[in-house]
Amino acid sequence: MKTLFFFVLSLWQLASNGPELEPGKFVVFTQEDSFYMITKDGFYKTTDGSEWFFLASELPFKNFDYKFLELNGVPHIISASLGEVYVFENNSLKRIDNSFDFKAFFDASLFEYNNEIHAFGGYGLFTHKNTLLHFDTNAQEWFQKNYALNSPTPNPRSLATAQHVDNYFYVGMGVEYPVELNGIDFFQDFWKLDLEKKSWKFLGKFNDQYVSPDFPSDRHNLFILSQHNPPLYINSTKAYGIDIIQNTLTEYSGPSVSMLQDIQYMYYNKNSDKLLIVQSNNSEDLKLSIKVLTSKFFLGNTKVYAPLYLAPPLFSNLKIAIFVLTLLGLLILFLILLRNKRKSSRKSVDIHSLKDKLPKAELDILNIILKNHPDPTAYPEILNYFEPKLTYESRIKKLRVSLENLNTSLRTIYGPHKDYIISQKNKDDRRVKEVYYNE
Repeated sequence: MKTLFFFVLSLWQLASNGPELEPGKFVVFTQEDSFYMITKDGFYKTTDGSEWFFLASELPFKNFDYKFLELNGVPHIISASLGEVYVFENNSLKRIDNSFDFKAFFDASLFEYNNEIHAFGGYGLFTHKNTLLHFDTNAQEWFQKNYALNSPTPNPRSLATAQHVDNYFYVGMGVEYPVELNGIDFFQDFWKLDLEKKSWKFLGKFNDQYVSPDFPSDRHNLFILSQHNPPLYINSTKAYGIDIIQNTLTEYSGPSVSMLQDIQYMYYNKNSDKLLIVQSNNSEDLKLSIKVLTSKFFLGNTKVYAPLYLAPPLFSNLKIAIFVLTLLGLLILFLILLRNKRKSSRKSVDIHSLKDKLPKAELDILNIILKNHPDPTAYPEILNYFEPKLTYESRIKKLRVSLENLNTSLRTIYGPHKDYIISQKNKDDRRVKEVYYNE
């Protein structure tokens, strides 16, 4: 009996002092108003950090690289690179997937849609992603959702700020690590995904007119808590709220720079509106301390800026130039068609007006000249309209007479001060004579 008493007492003492933490060797998730923590020593629970309850000593994990998402109040613990999925029910964890640790989607953006886990982006296996995955609880497997054909898509990224409401998923910012530069590229664009139509819409780029978040030098200096309203974006110098839906940026004055720089891990409980903060003690043993604070106390006063992002202009400079050139081209084409129509109409009037005044041969000659206009018509093409039994000189003589008759008839209609049918020598071959219509 004494042995059992001292065993229970030692467990209570351990729970009262809180778990001893080592960097990277614990998992945190939330349910209702409580925080749960799994360490190498066991399973713990607390609501405000002042009192810890020891639940079990059996550990289901081989490592501690996991994140969590609540679905209908049930915590789902997911491997950090996606793949493995556990549910927490009746104070115990149960694995529900037939998958494996992907090692390919670290720092993806998790959200719940249609009672299923969804994940956008992430990095791993030397690439960043812009794909959308979901976990099918019936099949117990992960599947990729394809986007609509011809839909624009955001650049691949991880550590993005994300929100989800109804049938829409919003995402912005995030990072990409260019392999060739061995550096970090922080995106400043914002997007909206219609989850039913599976089509993306570009919302705009970050508006740095008022304030611009200081981007950290690496991902370990950045905490993104999407369950908070607005989603929190906390780096080593400042805390911000990034609300893509409302298009606002909130700047918080509460946390000091020294406090932010000591934070190693941070978790948010949306039910209790509290933050569990794991800090370094700056001691040689590298032990970590735990604090549980209300988000209002931690964040302090707020200053809201709007808009967070600027919508793209309806027409960029390039689009304006293309539009103007297209409009100019259409105008020129219209004028050409109008001119041709007038020419065609004029030719029709010419033929109609002269039909009863000209012999058939001369009428045919006028038709062929107008048909070839604005190109000239060679004499040989016209001479075929005269009797083939005549000599060449006779046909030439008849042609000259016919052309003069045409000019005389046209002068009666369009004025007597010019020749309308003109003969000339071909510029390339001076031996060939030709005739053209002079407008």
